[in-house]
Amino acid sequence: MTTRCASQGRDPESGYTLLIVLLMVATILLITAAAAPNIYIQGRRDRDEEMIWRGQQYVRAIGLYYKKYGKYPQTIDDLTNSNNQIRFLRQAYKDPMNTEDGSWRLIYLGAGGVLINSVMYTNIAQVGVPGLANSAPGATATGGGFGTPIAGTAASGENQPAPIEGEVIGGNLVGVGSKVKKPSIKVYNGGTSYYEWEFIWKPVVAGQAGAAGGSGAPAQAPGAGGASANPSANPSAPGTSPMPGGSSPAPGQGQ
Repeated sequence: MTTRCASQGRDPESGYTLLIVLLMVATILLITAAAAPNIYIQGRRDRDEEMIWRGQQYVRAIGLYYKKYGKYPQTIDDLTNSNNQIRFLRQAYKDPMNTEDGSWRLIYLGAGGVLINSVMYTNIAQVGVPGLANSAPGATATGGGFGTPIAGTAASGENQPAPIEGEVIGGNLVGVGSKVKKPSIKVYNGGTSYYEWEFIWKPVVAGQAGAAGGSGAPAQAPGAGGASANPSANPSAPGTSPMPGGSSPAPGQGQ
């Protein structure tokens, strides 16, 4: 009786098939590796857009609150609390770049229009004025009725004091900024890092900002003013009219 060698029954083309399969898998892996950075960058761009949208919702809500009560909100809760069935912000949107707790750096308005906790501006008059972001100490802001030289700390994230943690009791809340010190894909109002992205509502009438401090009620300045340099900061600009139940989020926006 003769025995048959196992190799005699093997298909000689099976080795070529296995080689082709391995080449196809390697090609797919190479394509995936090449596409991964583009997917990552696009994801960051989408998060940048989301952050801008959320920040502008805070700007809009602060403007509507001021227009309604003639004073600044003191906390974010003032914007989301539906007292008297009025809510200026649908929800307390988180900073999408802050993966720890989603909290923002709160920016307040002090006496003489000085901004507290801002790393881009020292005075409210600078907000929305081209070329004044990250200005050096001593720069003069003449827009919006302010002509006093700005002295003190530089409007630079490196030289500013550490941000105030939490909310300031009795403070005049005028905006929010990010706590994340990472480079951004987009450039927003001169800011090339998320830490420099600030969303600040600038009063339409200059005299209102100059009277900030204390109770937060505005001082009447007849004839003062002109429109804000930042159209999105003007609650009466097209597309920013108040709506029942607070601001209307874009489709797909979440916490």
